[in-house]
Amino acid sequence: MPLLGLVPVTTSPAPPIRPHSAGLDSPSFVDQVRGGLPWIEWLAPGLIVMAMCIPCIGFTYLWDDYLFLNNTLDLNLRDFLPDPADPFYRPLSRGIYFAILSAAHQSGPIIGHMINLACIALIASLLTGLGARLAGRKVGLVSGVVFAGLGCVPMLVGWACCSQDLLAMLLVLLAIHFRLSDRDGPALLCVALALLGKETALAAIPAIVAIDWLRGRDRSRLPKTALSYALLIITWASIHPAARTLLLRAFKSGATGYVGLQAPLVALKQAGKYLLTLGNLRVGRFDPTWSTGVTVLLVVVAGAAAAFLWRELTPAVGKGTSAAAQRPIIILGALLTLGPWLLTSTMLHTWSPYYASFPGMGACLLLGVWLTSVRRAAAIAFLSVFFMLGIWARASAIDTSYITEREMRVASDALKVVETRFRTVLPSVPSGSQILISVQAKGTVRVYYQIYGYRTPRLWYRDPTLLVRKPEQRLDVGTQDFLLAVAPDLDIVRIEPFTWAVSTASGRRPDYSVVEQALRTYAMGLAGTGEIDAAARLLVEMPEIDRSFEALHHRMAVMFLIAADRLDDAAKLEAGIPPATREWSLGNLPAILAQQPTERNFDSAGMRAFQIDTTDVSALRDLTRWYFLRRYWKPAGRFGERVLSLVPGDSVGLAAIAFRDSVVLDHQRNPPPPDSP
Repeated sequence: MPLLGLVPVTTSPAPPIRPHSAGLDSPSFVDQVRGGLPWIEWLAPGLIVMAMCIPCIGFTYLWDDYLFLNNTLDLNLRDFLPDPADPFYRPLSRGIYFAILSAAHQSGPIIGHMINLACIALIASLLTGLGARLAGRKVGLVSGVVFAGLGCVPMLVGWACCSQDLLAMLLVLLAIHFRLSDRDGPALLCVALALLGKETALAAIPAIVAIDWLRGRDRSRLPKTALSYALLIITWASIHPAARTLLLRAFKSGATGYVGLQAPLVALKQAGKYLLTLGNLRVGRFDPTWSTGVTVLLVVVAGAAAAFLWRELTPAVGKGTSAAAQRPIIILGALLTLGPWLLTSTMLHTWSPYYASFPGMGACLLLGVWLTSVRRAAAIAFLSVFFMLGIWARASAIDTSYITEREMRVASDALKVVETRFRTVLPSVPSGSQILISVQAKGTVRVYYQIYGYRTPRLWYRDPTLLVRKPEQRLDVGTQDFLLAVAPDLDIVRIEPFTWAVSTASGRRPDYSVVEQALRTYAMGLAGTGEIDAAARLLVEMPEIDRSFEALHHRMAVMFLIAADRLDDAAKLEAGIPPATREWSLGNLPAILAQQPTERNFDSAGMRAFQIDTTDVSALRDLTRWYFLRRYWKPAGRFGERVLSLVPGDSVGLAAIAFRDSVVLDHQRNPPPPDSP
């Protein structure tokens, strides 16, 4: 009977694991981690997963990456020290990792991908070694290859900030290997570091503690081991902002961003989606955003993985062992699956396929046991279909409202184009300048939020003094303004207010509507900072293409004058404008009032300037409905309140208020990046 009391699943047993203190003839820790496998076999699953991740290596920074990079640019210690304003404390995977990428400047994205790629390869190999240590060579190889075929895994390489998941997964596997080698101190250290990488590591601690029981060691050690990890959790929770807050709030969300106990039905739905993701079963219409060559590459890699296992599974076919012999790896795999799966399903209000990667480690161990107990042909057929479904899932147009690999690729490609064109029209920017950007590109390119929410130009020019804002959110800071627009086709337009000079990255003449919207919102920003004359002059002198736009801009100028209580000037200007029909005003006013300064409100002045009675319930309903249907939650709420003040219980007003309140609640659960306009 092997030393650990574990009987291999296959007929070719792995070498027994001896404690590191057994003597000079005992294998080194590296040899133990390999589970008796030759180097080439141990590395093979890692090489396969690296090949499957190749399509994601070219991504640029995305979303949260810019938040953490901005912190390094500002020399902000938010990612290194616990911060009550940030529910997550991950100094290893945020602070140190992004400090390295920031220091690499333009090479940061590719270095991040290389680090993540090395991590995912090592995770696959560690998982392979773990399966081999517990149940033999074949279980280890199959488990590692199955992990390489998970469709959700490549996202961890494509998105730099998935370093948080990768480091936690890597350290958890190392902790398990250390525990199997009787190295409890290094195992405890790995878990401590994993918790500083991502909180999901907490759910893997029961599996790590259970090693004593699974190995059949002296069970009197189990309480002492459990106590040491309990003390670690208490220490971690005492310094972790979200842990303390969740405990005080009985795990209710609201003060911890998108983390908090889900409603049972929501948690059940999310748990089901993660199970489908683990089986590569969340597939929709095959609509890849990569080239045909990439599809061929992935299929070839899948074929190579199947061929590798066909060879390695020979000659033992369908020869399993008793349930007692399989019990240790099944229990460990179940614990590694259930803990992270349940934690993610019940405590996270957001959903994304890559969250399934952590419980995927345990699921792959379970699949490894099962696939080595069936006939070789059946196992290879299953793995081939599994890989094909994984490729299909990665290219499926099924979750455009969530962050998926497909959406990441579209957003990354768009952002790289925008950055290149941005530098074309604005090669350099003086420090302290204010860059006012009218983003008119919508949809899955997701440029709008990345520029406004994460102030990407600060990173492009590596200047923390730059202010990046919407034109209507202009600040009076006494620095130079640069006005630009991102056109729907991602062309970048630079506009010189008052001289009307424009230049584009493409060299093409921009559409009037693109320039008009940028100038109109810039005028709103000027008025918001008290520069009423400048705002009115900009609107009155703007070159026009027809009389309708001229009337629109002149009435906007009247609106600003009325808001400044300059009624005589407003009357003089209005005298030269054709009377506004009710239909024309209600067709134009909503867009004017949709984009306003945060600290200034022109609703009443706008209605007066566009000759709409502020007590006209029908007009107020139309305005409220317009904002509600287009998801402008702030003006929808404001005009909904106006409707309800005149007609209590009005259905349109109530719907708008409910919509606004739902957005506010969502922002509490999923707060926007700090300092975003």
